[in-house]
Amino acid sequence: MKKILLNFIIVSAIFFSGNLSAQTAGTLTCVFTATTPAGSTFYSSPRNTLAAWIQTSTGTFVKTKIDDYGGGTSDHLPTWNSKSGGNTTDASSGATRTSWAAVTFTWSGTNVAGAVVADGTYNIIIEDCWNHGTTGIATSTLTFTKGPTAATVTPAATNYIKGVTITWQPASAPVPVANFVTSTTKCVGSAIAFTDQSTNTPTSWSWSFPGATVTSSTLQNPTATYASAGTYTVTHTSTNASGTSTVVSQSIVVGASPSVAVSNATVCFGTAANLIASGATTYNWNTGATTSSITVTPTSTTNYTVTGTNASGCANTSTLSVTVNAAPTVAVTNTSVCNGSSVNLAASGATTYSWNTGATTSSIFVTPTSSTNYTVIGTTSGCTNTKTVSVTVNALPTTAVNSTTICAGSTATLSATGANTYAWNTGATTANLTASPTSNTTYTVTGTSATGCVNTATASIIVASAPVITVNSTSICAGSSATLSASGVTTYTWNTGATSANITVNPTSTTVYTVSGNLSGCASSTVKTATVTVSAAPIIAANSATICSGSMVNLTASGASSYAWNTGATSSSISVMPTASTNYTVTGTISGCSNTKTVSVAVNAMPTTAVNSTTICAGSTATLTASGATTYSWNTGATTSNLTASPTTNTTYTVTGTSAAGCVNTATASIIIGGSAVINVNSTSICAGSSATLNASGATSYTWSTGANTSGIIVNPTSTTVYTVSGNLSGCASAAVKTTTVTVNPSPTVSLPGLPPLCVNSATQSLSGSPAGGVYSGTGVTGSVFNPSVSGPGTFVISYSYTNTAGCSSSSSNVANVGVCTGIAESINASSI
Repeated sequence: MKKILLNFIIVSAIFFSGNLSAQTAGTLTCVFTATTPAGSTFYSSPRNTLAAWIQTSTGTFVKTKIDDYGGGTSDHLPTWNSKSGGNTTDASSGATRTSWAAVTFTWSGTNVAGAVVADGTYNIIIEDCWNHGTTGIATSTLTFTKGPTAATVTPAATNYIKGVTITWQPASAPVPVANFVTSTTKCVGSAIAFTDQSTNTPTSWSWSFPGATVTSSTLQNPTATYASAGTYTVTHTSTNASGTSTVVSQSIVVGASPSVAVSNATVCFGTAANLIASGATTYNWNTGATTSSITVTPTSTTNYTVTGTNASGCANTSTLSVTVNAAPTVAVTNTSVCNGSSVNLAASGATTYSWNTGATTSSIFVTPTSSTNYTVIGTTSGCTNTKTVSVTVNALPTTAVNSTTICAGSTATLSATGANTYAWNTGATTANLTASPTSNTTYTVTGTSATGCVNTATASIIVASAPVITVNSTSICAGSSATLSASGVTTYTWNTGATSANITVNPTSTTVYTVSGNLSGCASSTVKTATVTVSAAPIIAANSATICSGSMVNLTASGASSYAWNTGATSSSISVMPTASTNYTVTGTISGCSNTKTVSVAVNAMPTTAVNSTTICAGSTATLTASGATTYSWNTGATTSNLTASPTTNTTYTVTGTSAAGCVNTATASIIIGGSAVINVNSTSICAGSSATLNASGATSYTWSTGANTSGIIVNPTSTTVYTVSGNLSGCASAAVKTTTVTVNPSPTVSLPGLPPLCVNSATQSLSGSPAGGVYSGTGVTGSVFNPSVSGPGTFVISYSYTNTAGCSSSSSNVANVGVCTGIAESINASSI
C-alpha cells in the first residue's frame, strides 16, 4: 500500500498595500499528521509515497520540501508528477514512510535557485497514496502568508491530515550597507546631488561635506554646494534598527565655472553686430544660436545673454548690450532753376555731410544743365542716412525774331516767338512789333517762359534803296534733293512756281533755277539764277564665294574710286575667314557720290571626323570606327568607315574624313597593347536628394556593384556610399576592380517665421530666417527687412534660402498680409503693430 502526503505551495498572487517588491527572508515550519485511511495497509518497504511542495496561488511551482516515491512508484503521485516532473531539489531526508507519525518540514522562503521570493500568499500542496495507489490518492492544499510579520495558522483537519500548524518567522533585518552616487557634473556654485543607494532598508542617514558651504546633512538624498574648485572627500553612513553601516567615502572633483567674456557693441539702426564670446568650450545664446560668435541686427538697444560651458560641463552666463543708435533725419528741399543759373542746396539734421559732388559742407551751390538729383549723406554718432534732392532745370524760352529789309518809307513787322510774354526795347509788350525806321535799326525782344525763365533775341530792319537777291547754287548725287535758299527781298517767285524764300528740288540732271523778288514799298524787282549740278553714283561690282570652315577667301570690289567695307577695310579687296556664312557690304564713292554692294561668303562646315581608341591584349583584334564624314581614307589605304587591325605593338592610325561639300578633317586613334585592365573612376560629392555620375575607363567591359554594365552610371545615394566597378579588356583573362565613394552632404534645415498682420503704415519688420546668413526675397523685401509701405496692401510670399558650407541649399517661405487699415479702428491697430 502506498500513501502520498500533501504537497505544499506558496503563491505570491496576493498584492499587499505595502511594498509590492518586498522579499522577506525567514523560516516557515509546517507540522502535520496523516490520517490512516480506512482499509489501508502500511508498507515498510519504499512503497509508501509522500510529496510536499510550495507553489503560488496561480499554480506556479516554487520549491519541493519532501518526497519519497520509491522505485517505479512515481506514477502513484499524479499531481506531483505534473507539477515538478520528479524534481527533488531541497527534498527532506528520511521522507520514506515508515509509519503514520507526524511530519515536520521547514522552508527558508527561497526558490529552487536559492533566491528569496516575493512576499505574498502561497499554497502548501501535500499529496499521498495508499495500497499502491489502487484504492485512493489524497491531495490537500494549505494556505499561508509570507511577509515581514510573524504569523501562525492552524488549518482545520481534513479526511487525510490533522494537527496542522504553519508558522512563519521573518529573519531579523541586517545592518545597512552604505553606498551613494553623485551628479555627473560638479561645478563651483552649483548644487551637487548625492543619492543614497544603501541596502537593507536604512531609516536614517549621516553625510559629511568638508569644504562645502553646508558641511553636513541627515537627509537621505541631500545636495551640497562648493565655492571653490578642487577635490573634496564626502563620507556617508546609513542606520536602521539593527545598527549603523560602515563609513563609506568618495573623492569628488569640483570644476571651476568658465569665465565667459563678451563685449558690448554699438551699431547703427539696420546694421548687423558681430558678438563674440570666449572663455568656454561650447556656447548657448538666448537667440538659440550655439556658436561662439553670432550676428544680430536689433532694431533697438537690446541685451543678449550667452551661457558658456567648459570641458568639465560647468557653465557660466554673461550678458552684453548692443546699443542701437538711430540714423540722423537728413532734410534738404527740392528746388528748380532756369538753365544756366545756380542754386543753393542746404542740408540739415546731421553733424557732418558728404555730397555726391564731393563737397563736405552742409550747403552747396550747383549749376546743373539739366534736371539733376543730388545725394547727401549725413552722419551723426557714426550713423548715416541719405537724402536725395531734385533740382529741376527749366529750359530758357527759345526766343526768336525775324529780321527784314524794307524800302525807305515802308513799314515792317517783326514777329517774336518761343516765349509766353515779350518785352521790346521800344517798350512794346506784344509778340509783334510794327516799325517804320528811316535807317537800318536793331531791335531787342526779351521773352519770358511760363516758369519765369527769360531769353533775348535781336532783329534788324534794313532800309534799302532797291532789292538785291542772293541765292545759292549746289551739287548733288543722282537721286538726291537740293535746297535753294533766296534772301534779300520781301516776296519771291521761282520758275518752278514756288513763292517761298526756300525751295527743295529733285533734278535728274544739272538744272538752272530762277528766282525774282521785290522789297515792300520798292518799285523795282530783281532776278537771280542758281544751278544744281547732278553727279551720277558709281556702279559697284564685287564677288561672292563658297569656302570650307577655317579657310580664307579674297573679296574684290570695282567701279569706284574709294571703298569702305563693313569690316573697316578701305581697300578695293579684302581677305576674310568667316566661321559661318556671312554677308559683307562695300560702299564705293566717286566724286562724292556713293553706292553699296553686298556679297555673301557661304561657309561649309568641316566634317566632325572622330575615331575611337582602344586597348587590347596581345594577339587580339580591334575595330576602329570613324564617324562624322561622308567618305573616309585611312593611312593604311583602307577607305571604309571601319578599320580592323591586330597590331603587335602600340600603333597610331590616321583617318581623313570628307564631307558632301568636299571639306576634309582628320582624326587619329591608337590601339594600345595591354597586359590587363587598369580601371580609373571618379569620386564626387553631392547634396542630399541629388544624383551623381560615375565614369569608369581603362577596360572594354564593366560590371558595377549596382548591376549596371556601362562605363558610366548615374546613382542616387541617400547617404555616403562606396561603389565598386570591375572591368576587363577584350581577350584578357584577368579583370581589374576599383572602388569609388560618393559623399552625400546633408541639405540645411531652413525655417522662416511668419509676420503678424500688418498695415501699409506699419514699421518695417526684421526677418529672422534660420540658419542665419541666407538670402531673403519677395515684394517689399530689402536685405533682411520687409517694408509694408513698399509692398503696399495684399498678401505677399517671402522666401528665405540658405546654402551651407558644403554648397547644399534649402529654402523656406511664409506670407506677409498687409492691409490698408483706413479709419479709426485700423489706425489704432496699425499703431500697435
